[in-house]
Amino acid sequence: MTGTTIARQLILAGTIAACAAEPALAGNPADSPEQTKAIGIDVARRIRAVRIDGGKLAIDGLLEEAAWRGAAEGTGFTQTEPHDGEPATERTSVRLLYDDRAIYVGIRAFDDEAERICARLARRDDECRSDWVYVYFDSYDDNRTAFCFCVNPAGSRMDGLVFDDNSLDMNWDAVWDVGTSIDDDGWTAEFAIPFS
Repeated sequence: MTGTTIARQLILAGTIAACAAEPALAGNPADSPEQTKAIGIDVARRIRAVRIDGGKLAIDGLLEEAAWRGAAEGTGFTQTEPHDGEPATERTSVRLLYDDRAIYVGIRAFDDEAERICARLARRDDECRSDWVYVYFDSYDDNRTAFCFCVNPAGSRMDGLVFDDNSLDMNWDAVWDVGTSIDDDGWTAEFAIPFS
């Protein structure tokens, strides 16, 4: 991407129980377009979160475990800037897993010019100039509040609480884990976010 900073955002709404009950609908429109229009999204996508049992995931950003390969892939994201609603300029792939302890988000951020990925090391909650992926959990499903988890390719992380629809409190800090990895196709982020 000619050295420009890329930020990719994923908003997850509802509860994990609702996600687990849905059939695999990655890429299909939501049942209620009116609801998604109200929050400025033309078409909501559904990605089925797959329950995993037994062995632990290595939160290393590699997404190599069989559980990741068996999870439904969400693609077809759109951009918000600079051309809201247009197809994204780079492909992004998302997979969701969960167990009794946490939800796991695996993001593959493809980049046609992977050698130009901007990965700067920064202190926690310092949004330096870099590529980033953002995961928002609208766990109250109210379209006004969300818990935000972000990471850049160097592993620098941010988290915060979104309130009043678009205000962000970066003083909210959670205990969570994330791993990242850069390769010839782009970069990956592997989140482990506890339910508690």
